[in-house]
Amino acid sequence: MNFMVSGKHTDKVTKETTRWQKPILASLAEGNERFRGRPLLAQRILPGFQDLHCELTQRSAERSLANLQYFWLFLDDQERASALLDVSSHLRVDDLSWLMLEGVWRNFISWLREIPESRLCKRSKYNINQGTYAVFRRSFELAVELGETDRDTLDIYIYFRSDNKGAYGDDVLSFEEAKSAFRPLARIWRRIVHRTTDARRLAAEGVNPMTGSSGANRWNGGGWHRPENCLWVTERFLPFSGLGLDPALPSRVKGGMRTPVPASLIIPEIAKSTTGTHAYATTRFLGLPELTIAFAMVTMKTGLNPDTLSRMTVDHWSRPDPLNPEKRAILYGPKRVGDRLQRVSSSVVRKTDAYQIIKFVIEIQEPIRRRLMEIAQETGDPEIKRRASLIWIGVLNGALFDFLPAPYNFYKAHRFLDTLFETAGVLREDGSPLRYRMTQGRDVWASFVYHRSGMNYLLTAQALSHTTLGALLNYLEKKQQIVHDRKRLVDLQNKVFTDLKQGQYGPRRYREGYTEMAITGLNCVDTHNPSPEADPGHRSGTTCLAQRCFQCWNWYATKESLPYLIRIIADLEEHRETISLALWETSDHPLELALYQHIVSKFSDLHIAEAKIAAGQLEPIVQTSLFVGKHVTRRTTL
Repeated sequence: MNFMVSGKHTDKVTKETTRWQKPILASLAEGNERFRGRPLLAQRILPGFQDLHCELTQRSAERSLANLQYFWLFLDDQERASALLDVSSHLRVDDLSWLMLEGVWRNFISWLREIPESRLCKRSKYNINQGTYAVFRRSFELAVELGETDRDTLDIYIYFRSDNKGAYGDDVLSFEEAKSAFRPLARIWRRIVHRTTDARRLAAEGVNPMTGSSGANRWNGGGWHRPENCLWVTERFLPFSGLGLDPALPSRVKGGMRTPVPASLIIPEIAKSTTGTHAYATTRFLGLPELTIAFAMVTMKTGLNPDTLSRMTVDHWSRPDPLNPEKRAILYGPKRVGDRLQRVSSSVVRKTDAYQIIKFVIEIQEPIRRRLMEIAQETGDPEIKRRASLIWIGVLNGALFDFLPAPYNFYKAHRFLDTLFETAGVLREDGSPLRYRMTQGRDVWASFVYHRSGMNYLLTAQALSHTTLGALLNYLEKKQQIVHDRKRLVDLQNKVFTDLKQGQYGPRRYREGYTEMAITGLNCVDTHNPSPEADPGHRSGTTCLAQRCFQCWNWYATKESLPYLIRIIADLEEHRETISLALWETSDHPLELALYQHIVSKFSDLHIAEAKIAAGQLEPIVQTSLFVGKHVTRRTTL
């Protein structure tokens, strides 16, 4: 019986297509020491398995096979349990009809749940559940299309849910959390720049310690006793496995490299050793910790996708910004899909600017890249030549690595970041450890641009390289996260609203000091110090003129606020019906409407009904000129 599976995969960098063919499911049919073979069941799922993996790598198919093996183990357990209950009628499951699969699926979920966490973590259980479900579901769909079954539905499900909290933290970091994460990264990066610059200077002052010394003098002092000479050897001979000009050099210089690295070149947060070839190599060049810090900072400062950033090449990554060529540059790299480029703007002034970080990485790793090109010319290996063109290559355990999308690279990088933030005492707002992942850089950058631009969706879209409004709205999940954050501020007033409904409200019970009512009807406790988002052009010591209370933290609502809020809601709903969708969605009015509706919903129905009558006597409050990009002064009652 043929259990051959084939597929093809196109590399995102080289654009080369790799084809593979292998009897992947043969082990399920034949069995092994872990489980019994079931050729009929393997044949049943073969079409679905083939269809799911025809455009994937062989490695993906093998991972899917590993998930399916747990279902085979489950069936073996069911057979053993049946034998214990009734020796005379031993159950033997060689195949499962779709009806039988529905019957045992719940037992399969229970069996997975009972596996101890020490043997199989929740994340692994999810992968097994999801992978097995996908194969059976697709096989059933193909059977329906071919008329091999008269059933219309297959009642199986994914019980487990992907729990990324332990691996990725919450979906979105707040802006303040992102800043707290960036500070230690920037602090260490400045030290890395200073250390590497000093190491290059010392290497330039060094001489070859392998000449002019012999015998005891060669190892006990001599030229090897000077760190600059060790750095000279490191820079010129690159004693890394498989890369050095002299393959035997690392073993010959091992004794000489016992001279400790100068204390001024050691950064405790990232240093693993102070002697040996590895210590000197990671002092002169950038290893995984250094590149991880640089990579994370660039993702935060640009919002570039990790895939795009990792595939940027030394020859094509930046150009001067035509609007301000002295102070800014345009960074670009290939998008994950298609042949288009993702472009972002960066300052070129500070060491922690994305442009300067990438430029420094290219400059420091240049000897490694040059050596790779020499090896590529000697061997004719296109893979080595490709890696030599990448920006993000470094040294790891005596060998080279890059940041091209691969789980093991980012896994190690993320583990390093977790340890770094834990050591620095960086916590989330709820007190939990902060876990930053490279993919979150896009969220951080979007949050920064969104808030600094006064909630301007067009500028946010441009900063994220979104070409359509639809793409931006999809990315921001139609602003639900932002609306949710603002609603949390309202929910802090639950005690006030509860007292209002019970007729026990008294302003002095909650706030002390002088308050005034804004045009929105909301009470302001500090009219001279609005939040930056509420009045971006506010001058210190003056009264808030914009009165964008929905972006501020100084307000609180009372029963007297209701008529004004209801008037604003009516104005906004009228504008929504009379203007274009694009204009509405690119304004801050959707957020304003959602928040004010949320405030009103906190009051009793009786108060709302009375306020609607009063609101009908008020003049319109919201004007059409209040869209983003139009900073105006509203009439005020302050």
